[in-house]
Amino acid sequence: MNCMDCTEPLVLEKANSGFHCKCKNGYREVYRVGQSNFEKSFPGTGLKKFISCASCADISQIVSSDGRNCIECPADSSYSSETRSCVCRDGYAFQEYIESGQALTTGRCVQCISPFASSEDALRCERCTNDGADSNNCKCLSNQFQVNGMCFDNTIPGSSLGAAPVFSHYLRSSYLSCTEYQNKTSCQLLGNLCVLSLYDMQDVSENTFSACSLYEKASKLNIDAGLTRENNKFWPSDLPYLIFPSDSGINFNDLPQVFTLSSNDENSFLKIVVAKYTFYGEFLGFFDAYKDGELQLCKQQITNMRNFFLIGKNSNTKCNLLTSNLFDEYITYFYDVYIQDNSASETRLYSVPLVFEDLAITENGQKSYPNTNAASRLTRRMFLVDNMSYREGNVISKVTYLEKMLLKVTLDSSTLRRPIIYLKYKTIQRDDAESVLSSQSSEFVMSFSTPRLILICSVIAVSCLGILWSFFNVISWTRRNGSRQFQNVAVVKFVLFLCHNLAHLYFMVLLVFTCTILAFWKGQTTVFFFLPTSFDALNVLFYVTCGLKLVDMVHFLVIQCSVDIFLIDFERPKKQAAFKSGVSMWRTYFIANEWNEIQILRKTSVNFQLLAVIFVLKVCYFENWARADTYSELFQSSDGLSEFDPILRFAIAIFVYFSIWIIQWVFEVFIQTRFVESVLFNFVDLCTVCNVSVFITTHEQFGFYIHGCSVHGFADVDMKEMYKMWQLEKEGLATLRGLDANGSSQCQLFEMVLPGLLRETYVRINRSTLSTRQNNPKKIKTALLNPATQILINNYSNLNEYLYRFIRHNLSDCDFDIVEQRSFFETFFDVEFKSSQYNRGIFYEDKNFNFANCMLYGNEFNLFVFDALVFLLTDWFFSDFIVACVGVYVFQYVVISLRNNFGRNNLAHKTLVDERYLI
Repeated sequence: MNCMDCTEPLVLEKANSGFHCKCKNGYREVYRVGQSNFEKSFPGTGLKKFISCASCADISQIVSSDGRNCIECPADSSYSSETRSCVCRDGYAFQEYIESGQALTTGRCVQCISPFASSEDALRCERCTNDGADSNNCKCLSNQFQVNGMCFDNTIPGSSLGAAPVFSHYLRSSYLSCTEYQNKTSCQLLGNLCVLSLYDMQDVSENTFSACSLYEKASKLNIDAGLTRENNKFWPSDLPYLIFPSDSGINFNDLPQVFTLSSNDENSFLKIVVAKYTFYGEFLGFFDAYKDGELQLCKQQITNMRNFFLIGKNSNTKCNLLTSNLFDEYITYFYDVYIQDNSASETRLYSVPLVFEDLAITENGQKSYPNTNAASRLTRRMFLVDNMSYREGNVISKVTYLEKMLLKVTLDSSTLRRPIIYLKYKTIQRDDAESVLSSQSSEFVMSFSTPRLILICSVIAVSCLGILWSFFNVISWTRRNGSRQFQNVAVVKFVLFLCHNLAHLYFMVLLVFTCTILAFWKGQTTVFFFLPTSFDALNVLFYVTCGLKLVDMVHFLVIQCSVDIFLIDFERPKKQAAFKSGVSMWRTYFIANEWNEIQILRKTSVNFQLLAVIFVLKVCYFENWARADTYSELFQSSDGLSEFDPILRFAIAIFVYFSIWIIQWVFEVFIQTRFVESVLFNFVDLCTVCNVSVFITTHEQFGFYIHGCSVHGFADVDMKEMYKMWQLEKEGLATLRGLDANGSSQCQLFEMVLPGLLRETYVRINRSTLSTRQNNPKKIKTALLNPATQILINNYSNLNEYLYRFIRHNLSDCDFDIVEQRSFFETFFDVEFKSSQYNRGIFYEDKNFNFANCMLYGNEFNLFVFDALVFLLTDWFFSDFIVACVGVYVFQYVVISLRNNFGRNNLAHKTLVDERYLI
């Protein structure tokens, strides 16, 4: 780029554009080759011409407006020597060229006909921008007021200018043009200004009105004049229908269309259609918002944006919008929202009410925000981005954008009510932040009063059952303890039993209730059920269940690790010629080690359970059933699916966990135990081989007895002798293993109701043992034979002999009777109706291996409920099934470790077996 001098020669001057020189007024441009005054470029053509300046031949001639021709002034004009131009009369324009484009040698003065008037440079006729002005000069008359290029005869109402320049520029003119001239574009603009003010109805002062106040005045003028739509008396004919009147009588339950639930069916979508307008009120047409995302600021894939309108799919999408784009890229459009109904022979559009959460109602000088469901606050027009209100020229100081949008659909008696859209806007400046957050969500809700009532009634019913059952538990516990406990201890036990029973009953309520919701939601083909957005009653029940189960687990571990157990050695010393040999202790140690191992075994494998749960939920995509879609299928990825619903996630988690556990339990009980191997049966068989019985008391006067007395009378034999004894049993040449004195019974397991005398003797011997351990802890731990260990040895021998004689019916003052089995009601309520006497007990045959209740093996359901609640609670907080499985593994490791360590210590103390030999 080069600079050139426009002062030499004197006929030149700088052009207005500043990019070249031009001839001075009175000189015309002449194109010639060779010598020239300057060079002129023509942008966009690449052409350059050499131009010279030449004066007109006659001083009375003027140069045309394009600077190329000399023209004489017409007779009906005057010549201005100051401007060197022809001046026509008012209302006339100076014509330099005829219609064909040929230049005139003598110009013409042409009269401008209203509503046209002479332009400011008097070279052409232009339409007057001041409507209602004098046609000669386009100026308002002396008795008129001018507002933004418009002339009005009436008194002009004031307007609320506020901080937004757009109101001071357009509000008065749009109102007056709408009311005076029924200009539909101005009426639309007036309505749009009301929307931009977020429907603020409050006037600034008595003579200064807000945009919505002026809109209401204009509407009232039209309505009073009878200028309304044929089918709606509240809709002014020239104005947009912005606000639903409180007395409109509109029925928002008028959607006759039956909606289905399938991602491939058009009837599964809310067919939201919008009428789109520009800022100045120009109608751009109808658009299918449910197809192209016209109402969504957060732009995504078409499928995801369309799923926003999918029936029953609660969604919540958030995105960051660049502030610079809001100021520079977005265009302010306005939308009237409708829902399309195709159920009838013709398509119908129903208006969708809008609720502006920013709308304030001022009372007594204070702004308040009433209930958003109030009919008086339902509106019809909205916008996404407003970058017009604070625009002055090309400078935008502030932008208002849609911060939150909630599409809410209510299901009432299996009928969909008309949707309501809740809107919240925010105004920002360019320098506030680089990006801003916008969210759009949809909620499909229904009244959950009936399901909530069902849940509450279920909880009340099972609570009554739990209280009743806990009462029976306390009765059983009291009878088994000889009815000698203090009343306050019984109350504590009642509370603990109640925690146990209620935790299990509430767990079953949660299982059934949530799985029922899952079945209803996934099984419906037409809409009759929506998922709850929140269910406080269910949350409270879940947390209460977890708390009760935690208390129950502590109580359970205390009981498990405090049972009284003693190993009765039936082996008698062998008499030989020279001396009497002792009895080997290793058989007792062997049984103690086996008990120590099986006391932490379970019927199901926790490791297999967790791996199977992860496989089913993650690998087989069963977790997709926890999503809010009604059409979720297996073996598909999560692309295009909605977010997980908390209740569905809870339901599918508890269902899968329970189902896998049931499969494991059935396999263990009906297949593994019956046809492969029974851990408990093997332990009983081992006791018989070792000639050691197991005496267990869980209460003061109740317990279990495993009769391990060898039918051969001894077990300290070599291998050959052992095989001979087994052969005798196989051939039926030996007596049966049962406790019956005549050897005619095979029952080796019993539930004992012990006589009070036996319990007193047992406690007296154990009290001596406990005192010795407490007073001589260091001596007990040594391997040396000292007075303390001698006392333990004596106590062990005394207790072993006493129990041996009791089992053999060799005590004159203490004995027992054997009952084949308990009655049905005794078994059902787990209580013994027959009471033992002070010196005579009762042995009930135990054909169900109930002694396993002293181990983890017999409390599988109890442990399962704890595992399941840990799994559900961990997933509730982390929403990750893998993390939930890790949580279950950690808690089970802690439980088993506590049970193993404390149970091992209890076994050593109660059986008087050295703990160092428990492997």
